[in-house]
Amino acid sequence: MAESYWITCPGCGYRHRVVPAQAGQYFPCSCGQRITVPPLRELRTLPPAQEEPTAQISEKPRWDIRKMITLVGIFVLLAGIAVGGFFWWTWPRPFPVRQMTPAQTWDLWQRFQEQGLPRRYIRNDPFVQEMQARRLWMVFAGILCFLGIALILSARWIPQLLQESPPEPEEAEPPEQPEAEGQMDLPGQPENPAELS
Repeated sequence: MAESYWITCPGCGYRHRVVPAQAGQYFPCSCGQRITVPPLRELRTLPPAQEEPTAQISEKPRWDIRKMITLVGIFVLLAGIAVGGFFWWTWPRPFPVRQMTPAQTWDLWQRFQEQGLPRRYIRNDPFVQEMQARRLWMVFAGILCFLGIALILSARWIPQLLQESPPEPEEAEPPEQPEAEGQMDLPGQPENPAELS
């Protein structure tokens, strides 16, 4: 094999084999980081790549931040689906009045007159409070699903954002102040008082 060198990705730490013909070029790492191959003079200072058995070449870490974010997103999405599915499956079903025959509807009306309305139709009842709580849980499940999908989709950009550090602010020099000798310079006033006459 031709002369080759190891170059390490600053994002994930994976070592890539490069050859002198790639000097000064760019190539993408599997983590999304853009790697610049140094010029030939600097390339020769990198550690040389020795012939290794193919079974030992894999030095890439098994888990990088992108895979972890995707996995967390999948778990959050599945949790949202599980919570939403549970509350949808156990949601109380209304009476099937539209499918009843007129005789069945009349019997139901007679039962309401004798026994009163079932608990689910009374406003200040624990049933109503339970329904409100179920609605909140369904909203929570929807938010979990949204966050899971957002994490899965953003797993490509979050590692790049974490690697980029914001530029350091430059220290501003204090403005120069005029020396307090004699008169102060006022705007619109000539520097030389002799010019007034």
